[in-house]
Amino acid sequence: MSTTGRSVARAAAVLAVLSVASCGGKAVVDGQNGHGGGGGTGGSVPTGICATPEPYGGTILCASGSTPTGCYETLCDATNAAWRATCTATGCFCSYNDGQQNCSCTGVVLAEFCSGYGSSCCPDPFP
Repeated sequence: MSTTGRSVARAAAVLAVLSVASCGGKAVVDGQNGHGGGGGTGGSVPTGICATPEPYGGTILCASGSTPTGCYETLCDATNAAWRATCTATGCFCSYNDGQQNCSCTGVVLAEFCSGYGSSCCPDPFP
């Protein structure tokens, strides 16, 4: 990555942190999601409460499966905290520890997310 590219990426990360911090939440800028992101498309700003504690020791994929209209993935950390994205063709529902924090978003590429090589539209550290 060029120096200019790194500067742009850092500036975007700082803006993301400032935007979450202004709402009293935390953001994980360099988390590990358990799978590689496919770049994805731009989605909506999540609605609801997406701020969660920072994962302890990174995250790993601990559950995944299909639903009648889409699929879900769950990432867990070393303390068994869980971040789940349940997605359909119209968007995703993002939940932390089975509903302690919930939000939703649109803009997911369902085929990529359900095949394991794309990301949901949920913010990090959600899948």
